[in-house]
Amino acid sequence: MYYTIERRWEYPGKPVLGDANGKLVPNGKAYFERIGKGEVIYDAPVFDYFFLESYGDPKDWEWKLQDVHRFIGEYPVGGYLFISDYFKQLLEQFKIAEPYHFYPSKLKYKSQKLDYHIFRLNSDLEKNVNFQQSSFILQRGLLRPIIVKKIDFVINNLEHFNAVEKEYREKEDLGIALEKVTIKYNYDLIALFGINADVIISERLKQAIEKAKIEGLEIKPTSYEVIMPEE
Repeated sequence: MYYTIERRWEYPGKPVLGDANGKLVPNGKAYFERIGKGEVIYDAPVFDYFFLESYGDPKDWEWKLQDVHRFIGEYPVGGYLFISDYFKQLLEQFKIAEPYHFYPSKLKYKSQKLDYHIFRLNSDLEKNVNFQQSSFILQRGLLRPIIVKKIDFVINNLEHFNAVEKEYREKEDLGIALEKVTIKYNYDLIALFGINADVIISERLKQAIEKAKIEGLEIKPTSYEVIMPEE
């Protein structure tokens, strides 16, 4: 069984969680723009430092420290998590779809600087996804989408997917969603950015996250079938 992970950003009855803001990182904006455009900066400095901020009362910005925080303010846009060193060490024990990169950073939390990382996360969909053995559905709406019909022809590759998605969106205001995704290699974590917004994890990574008591993630079963090769 496979699962999706999402960053947890609220707790019922509690203040809004603080998100990581990098506006105080020296030359941060320049680095973040390069990373956001897809460049991997191997000689980047330690990003010192991020701090927690939210749209709520400033006295509540640091009410809870998590292993995973969202971003606010200045940060690299697209495909990123801000994670604790504890979570990074756990992830490094598992197979993650390329490309990805950890950028060492600092998070200032209640006057103490902690080791955190920008987790640049993406994946080579052309390399990792077998489009011809995947299947897709058409749906209308975002919050509570209504399934309209199944796509009854083969989508050959990412370029073909993008063309089909554009055609249905412009002509019928329909979006494409997964019914089944076939992954070519056995991964514990893969981002499907470009097909949808999901990050998928394996059962064994889910169990490791729960055993390590990683805070800041919501884990849910995928709403579609995931096929990966057996080990």
